[in-house]
Amino acid sequence: HHSRKAPPVAMTLQERLGDRHNHLNAIRLALASLVILGHAWPLTGADGPGLVFLSDVAVNGFFVLSGYLIAESRVRTGLVPYLWRRLLRIYPAFLVCLLVVAAVFAPLAAAVEGRPLDLASAAGFVLSNADLKETMDLLRMGLDARRISPPTGINTLFHETLAYLTIGLVLSFAVAARHARWVLPAMFLLVLVLRALAVGPLDVAPGVYLNGARLMGYFLVGAAIWAW
Repeated sequence: HHSRKAPPVAMTLQERLGDRHNHLNAIRLALASLVILGHAWPLTGADGPGLVFLSDVAVNGFFVLSGYLIAESRVRTGLVPYLWRRLLRIYPAFLVCLLVVAAVFAPLAAAVEGRPLDLASAAGFVLSNADLKETMDLLRMGLDARRISPPTGINTLFHETLAYLTIGLVLSFAVAARHARWVLPAMFLLVLVLRALAVGPLDVAPGVYLNGARLMGYFLVGAAIWAW
């Protein structure tokens, strides 16, 4: 007598991502590598393949993943603990990156170019970017403006912070949290319409608004996937 093996139990996406072995870090590493690859040639001023679109695709993927995880985090915690955790998630590492650029890479670049480091500019770089705004002026810190193209990317941390605040506030309303399956997709459709209007009839020029709408849209896609 041979007993039959029971068929494998189908897992939901929530159950699979809730497992410790969900490979999310591997996915993040792959997306981060695409961002680096896409920006490699423009940031060095070298001629190379036009791979900037890879960075856009990877950033979109980051925001979908973030929307999924952050929406779940919000409903599991109160608003204040949620905001505190989001702050700890972003800001300390961001500040370390600013300090490393100003204190390590800027002096190295200045030494390679054979010119003195502008300490006031290095300090100003840290202070002006500490509020997550996208100033990112590295050229006066010793980088050679003749060989380095202007930055082609966007400061996604600023947009991600806005997305954290938006989803945190929206899901603070009990009615929105109860009907998240409809509220979050409706918010995505609203952003989609507003972006179409901005590109078309409204002819909104500043890219920060268009990029913000694009990234918020992908974030809401991830949140809607969580809700369903």
